[in-house]
Amino acid sequence: MLPGSLFAGNAGAFLRIYPLAVPTKQYQVIDTTWPLPGAEGYAIAINTASGKFDPATFVLRAGENLNEIRIHTTALVGPGTIPADHVDIRVVKTWYQASSGNCSCGARAITGLQLTNTSGGVWNTYSQDGYWSLGVASSLDSALMNRSDDSMTLAVSDGSSFKIFAADSKDSMYFAGTAFRLTATFADGNTASADATIASAAAPPPISLSYDGRLRDRVGQAEFALHADGQSDGVFTMKLNPGSGARAITRLYLTNNLGGVWNTEAPDIFWALGVATGLDAALINASDDSLGNSAAEVSTLKLFAADYHQRMYSSGVVFTLTAQFSDGSSASASAIVP
Repeated sequence: MLPGSLFAGNAGAFLRIYPLAVPTKQYQVIDTTWPLPGAEGYAIAINTASGKFDPATFVLRAGENLNEIRIHTTALVGPGTIPADHVDIRVVKTWYQASSGNCSCGARAITGLQLTNTSGGVWNTYSQDGYWSLGVASSLDSALMNRSDDSMTLAVSDGSSFKIFAADSKDSMYFAGTAFRLTATFADGNTASADATIASAAAPPPISLSYDGRLRDRVGQAEFALHADGQSDGVFTMKLNPGSGARAITRLYLTNNLGGVWNTEAPDIFWALGVATGLDAALINASDDSLGNSAAEVSTLKLFAADYHQRMYSSGVVFTLTAQFSDGSSASASAIVP
């Protein structure tokens, strides 16, 4: 049992005691560390056996500088007793919680952090300076380490990490392309900075393809077969997605993983791919299957591809459509038969 809050010989000084848990990896305790990796308390539990050596650690934090500190021990009891002359007290300037018992050469304490961005935002851990709070925590959902005045002290070592939290202002601080700089100040007076930029969102694909089902009979099993053949065709919807720009489609090429090929190019022996602006609208293909200028700046098209022996539209078959545009570019999209 440790003594409770003690009054020391210096007037007004007091001691608070923080028993520390079994050492865990990558945590360093130095004289400026706050918060400590343990709650204030006055008891330490040790499980040991005869002939073993087991450490226990606690921190004494004083309200002001102390002089002539004396520490003595009594027997540790219950159940069982460890005589006082078997208890060894050692004072260390720096204590490292590491599984190996060895400190990292890069271990140091961060005493201040400031985050800025190219939109004019400033967040930091310095008190009473007019800038917004920068929250600091060991993980995404753990308690903030900041004191009530925003300040903090964080022990770090090589390879360690922590989370920082900075509030937004009118949805204006976190646009794509915004650059941030974090500056850390260490207990030894040195500083270090690192930069990060919010990446631009990936551009949506120019086209999308969906399989609608075997809904109509509009084309046949041959090149130039722009007429019904008595069997329902597979029907697809192709869309030009927002942001893809107004472009004329000059060629469409549909394949599947069973070896089927349908397109709007002639003569090339592949079966006709019927194209229309609606499910029951007239096909816009020319007599040679081509599109010409009929698909200029059309945002949605229906595609019709003939079946072959009831094999082309089984569940799980993957279709890929490639569209070529008048500017020489192309785009592809895929759809799976459910």
